Amino acid sequence: MKDQIDGKVQILWDNVVFSCNKVLIHADVYGFQLMGIPDPDVHKIAKMFDTIVIPLLDELARDYDFSPGSGMKIASIKTYALHLRAITIAIDENDNDAFNKNVDLLMAESMLP
Repeated sequence: MKDQIDGKVQILWDNVVFSCNKVLIHADVYGFQLMGIPDPDVHKIAKMFDTIVIPLLDELARDYDFSPGSGMKIASIKTYALHLRAITIAIDENDNDAFNKNVDLLMAESMLP
């Protein structure tokens, strides 16, 4: 069972890292003013994290045993979600400095370029 949970965490990890990389590419290509152009945009990705990914991770953490490596991935995914949420808030508040700061924080996270 532990291996199955670790496998599910790995699949989530891979998809989350892909999504975060997509946001970072969008930030580089489109910049602050045009972040609403790509589809899905950062708001949709952050909403997916908040409504699907994080609740699923919370359930896994609460109800199942997993390896320490999976625990680190779960914690990292939650950190990425916080950075994405901060990016969306910066866009909504038209705060270019906060946007750049949070893009830089997301980029500095491990396993992300």
